[in-house]
Formats: sequence, structure tokens, C-alpha cells
Amino acid sequence: MSSPYEISDTQWERNRILDAAEPLARRFGYFGFSVADAAESCGVDEAHVIRHFADRSELSAALVERYTKNTIDVLGDPGTQGAMERLVAAYSQAASQDGEMCLCSLYGAEVTGLPPSVARVTRDYYRKLAEWIRRALHCKHEDKHPAAVIASLCGALVTVKNMNDPDSFDLIAWQLIRPVTQTCLGAGRA
Repeated sequence: MSSPYEISDTQWERNRILDAAEPLARRFGYFGFSVADAAESCGVDEAHVIRHFADRSELSAALVERYTKNTIDVLGDPGTQGAMERLVAAYSQAASQDGEMCLCSLYGAEVTGLPPSVARVTRDYYRKLAEWIRRALHCKHEDKHPAAVIASLCGALVTVKNMNDPDSFDLIAWQLIRPVTQTCLGAGRA
């Protein structure tokens, strides 16, 4: 009898395909990779991928759902000390990954052309992240502060990638979000 904590062979295979497809999606965006590319990256034939994901939109929706869950898990409890620092560090890590963007920042830029299922889960990422930020900021006076933080982080990420200067991400990001964190958290916390 297997442990309830073990994953099935099917789930293991799905995760293996997602692991292979994620760097492609983060490097090339939704329109820059195919199921065949994911299969090649995974070392299987395209039919194997299609048994798990009917097409690129189903594969991409699963990527975004997993990415969202992983992001929120990595960020942890927004009510704990250092929450905003963890958020900036997560985006900073994306800035330092050669050739890769934050998946949902990239898909967010493509959202109007994405299939509805992929656009829906991409927008869900932004909603969940905004809620996490709202809770981290303890913000009661400005509903747009979480959106300002997300825009700042995504904009800083795109800028340092285009300027090939990932080391400047933290400085740029904090310059952009510090006014919001000081307003919401007070000058003593950032």
C-alpha cells in the first residue's frame, strides 16, 4: 500500500512535463513555445505530452496554476516580519535567472491574446498576489497600493532584463515600492 503522501505515476509525469515546459514558457512566452518543444525538452514524444495536456493552452494553464501556488507558498504568511522583503527577493531571483522572466509577468503582458483559460488563471495569479500584498502591507487606506507594488516589480524586472543588469533589480524595486511600504507600514518598516 502506498503512502498518502506519495504522488501517482501520472502526477509525477505531469510534473516532469511541467518542469520541462516552464523554462520555455518563462523564456519565450505563451506564443514562443509549443507542445512539441515541451516534449523535446522533456525527452519524450509529443503524444506523451498530449496524453497529459491536450494542447498548449491546457499545458500553459497548468503551468500558471502551479506557478501561482508555488509563488504564494514561497512568499509564506504575509502577516509575518519580512514579508515584503521575501516578495522582492522572489522577483530578484527571477531577474537573475538568465533568459527567464516571471511566468505571470510575461503572460500578463500577453494576456489580451491568450486563450481564455490561460488568461483567467493569469489574472487569478495577479488577484492572489495583490491580496497577499494587501495583507502584507496591512493596507486599509488605498486599494491600489498592491497594484502599484506589482506594477513596480514587473516593470523593474522587464527593465533589468532589457538592460542586462540583474544586479540593479533590488535597488530599482525598493526605490519604486518604498513610498508604498512607508505609507502602509510606517517609516520604521519596509
